[in-house]
Amino acid sequence: MQERSKNSAAMLSCMLSFALPILLALYWPLIGLHFTWVASAVRGELFAITGLFAMLWWKAPVTKAERKWGGLLIAYFALLLLNILPAEQMGRSLQNALRILFLLVFCLVLARAFRHVPTRRAFGIGALVAALLLSAYILGCYLTFLGTAMPTYVSTRIFKATVGRVLGVGLNPLGFSTAFFCMLAACTLRSSWMLNATLSVVICICSIFTGSRTPLALMIVSLLLVLAIELCRSYSKFRFVCLGVLLPALVLVGGFELRNGVDMEQLSVITENRTDLWKVAWAKFTERPLTGYGADSWGDDLIPRLPGLYQVTAVVVTNHAGGYHNAYFTLLAEEGILIFAFAVFVMVSAFRTVNHVSGNTRQDRQHRAMLLFALIFLVLRGFIEVPGWFGYGEDPAEFSCYALLALIISVGCEAQVAGKSAVMLSTTPPPRLSQAWLAQ
Repeated sequence: MQERSKNSAAMLSCMLSFALPILLALYWPLIGLHFTWVASAVRGELFAITGLFAMLWWKAPVTKAERKWGGLLIAYFALLLLNILPAEQMGRSLQNALRILFLLVFCLVLARAFRHVPTRRAFGIGALVAALLLSAYILGCYLTFLGTAMPTYVSTRIFKATVGRVLGVGLNPLGFSTAFFCMLAACTLRSSWMLNATLSVVICICSIFTGSRTPLALMIVSLLLVLAIELCRSYSKFRFVCLGVLLPALVLVGGFELRNGVDMEQLSVITENRTDLWKVAWAKFTERPLTGYGADSWGDDLIPRLPGLYQVTAVVVTNHAGGYHNAYFTLLAEEGILIFAFAVFVMVSAFRTVNHVSGNTRQDRQHRAMLLFALIFLVLRGFIEVPGWFGYGEDPAEFSCYALLALIISVGCEAQVAGKSAVMLSTTPPPRLSQAWLAQ
């Protein structure tokens, strides 16, 4: 009977983990059907899943990695609470802090569940299914509005605007969610040619048929950075070339370009007219550098403060979901330099945790490289979009981003256990029904 209970609890944990990414993916098609209850329903179901995970894993011994990350995330939330007092609107900032609190709890609870390898693998399978579902939805929308016409840059831009107007679905966040589910699947599933081929097809669909160049461009940059980091890790000569030759060369080129002046019009084209928004964010940061203006304050005076250099910026303002199209400028303008500095410390801590992933087998190296790839991709995306680790806690993609952080925390737990030559916690069923956890 006891063994049956253990197996039932393990199966429930896997089922919840599998359902989680699929639930996040279904948000988009349901929004396209104009169901007004979707956001509340998804948040309620996420709350229920988090509660069930917490009940299954609450007896698991707390590891040093979990204590460290728990302290970091609690400190981040405490800073947000302190920043409510000087905010322009305290009620609005309090609501934002409560949304962030749910995300942080979700992340820490999920990290404990991910110490169970079958649960983590089930999440990867669910992420793969979610990516396939969203790819099918993107293709379905494309066929509905454009038929069998070959996608071009102009046609996909028109398609993007049409889908946003008719269905209320933003193809930019939809494309990001699809690509990021692919990364989560690659971070949790064993690498194979079939998996890699499937993920490649999905990434091509979300890049070609959405008119969004962002996911593919960020993936290319992330891949180059991962290759450079891995080569530096393996070969000391390459590390010398990077630090002693390439880095100084980049600094010199950058200094030369700045001295000759930056072509702001060209920069605006590259960033799709986000530069006007960034100027407003920087100006507001310089006015209140310590505390900022409070969460969600971007909409209070964004349009009157726009420099008005580019007319298309008005379209960007009316169509984007919030913030200044840059997570870091948004943090500076709305939360101030202290919270921004702490956010940078959190990102650095994530990189350090990934760097300490144990194992020298090919599979271990691929796992470490994939986690690093997804982390770099997420950090780079923060330069052009807000939803992520430091967003407003409203976008479904943010739960996917915190699922990546949960994976990183669970990896830190495994590294700690491996370092002590202890029995791997990840092979143990949920501790609520197992006394073996208490003996470890």
